[in-house]
Amino acid sequence: MISSIFAGNAIVIKTSEQTAWSSVYFASIARGALSACGFDADVVQGFSCWPDTAEHFTSHSGLSHLTFIGSRPVAHAVAKSASKALTPLCVELGGKDAAVILDDTNGQCMSNSEMERVSSILMRGVFQSSGQNCVGIERIIAMPKAYEKLITMLEPRIKALRLGNDLDAELADGRMIDCGALISPTSFDRLERLIAEAAAGGARVLVGGHRFAHKLWPHGHYFTPTLVVDVTSEMRIAQEELFAPVCVMMRADSVEDTIEVANSTIYGLGASVFGPTSSRGARSNLECVTNALKVGMVAVNDFAAYYVCQLPFGGVRYVCPLVTQDAY
Repeated sequence: MISSIFAGNAIVIKTSEQTAWSSVYFASIARGALSACGFDADVVQGFSCWPDTAEHFTSHSGLSHLTFIGSRPVAHAVAKSASKALTPLCVELGGKDAAVILDDTNGQCMSNSEMERVSSILMRGVFQSSGQNCVGIERIIAMPKAYEKLITMLEPRIKALRLGNDLDAELADGRMIDCGALISPTSFDRLERLIAEAAAGGARVLVGGHRFAHKLWPHGHYFTPTLVVDVTSEMRIAQEELFAPVCVMMRADSVEDTIEVANSTIYGLGASVFGPTSSRGARSNLECVTNALKVGMVAVNDFAAYYVCQLPFGGVRYVCPLVTQDAY
């Protein structure tokens, strides 16, 4: 909304039918701000509809540009619809973002204080918005020393996460809430199946792994904060976007191995790389991994810094090949 308004455009926002209430709420804030500043509030419009009527909107000739954020299957439908009016279209189709944690050149992990800082960043990257974030950390890929250290740090922190209603400040016993509900329960069967498949294939589920029936909010769509370790690239849980409070940990034996594992998915949105900077060799490893990742954005020793700073945002996979005149 903000980008459109500052560029001098009106904007119509078609939101998911599952987010109708919150979308109206946020649109009302923007419309109220426009009115307070003496502008026409009608330059911002928002609506929701069922998928079978969305094509009327996505094929409408009155639109000058379309941006779609969502899944790849739906993107195909939106692109097909937009082609009827030849409306320019930009799509952002989620990710399986990796956080790579390197040991130093002597095979040791970072200091305890640095590892504590990294583990806090990972907790935020994995569990903010209960994992419902397109640039959230979906895979933690760590070299041997860092891998074992992170498990000991993350397991108790994930066990201690408290589920509850985001609209309430705290639980009945006065404790603050850490994670809210998922937007709907439609993914619960798939999540439990992926976790069970990983466990059957040799992964270990150290925390959670299942839906959660909350005593205070029985109608909430809660999923237990989950930690799955010893995940390998061939497991579906390492390949499919989860969009849930699930921490997936994968071991890498070397710098080259971290690159191979990180690039082993069809996704290429963003990533993070963490490692020591105390020596030239350590800094060289950081640079090597950062440059080798096949993603659109990489944060170094941080998470999603490109997003917070409003740097160019986008991924690199599934780029359509150039169609030449001869191809027609």
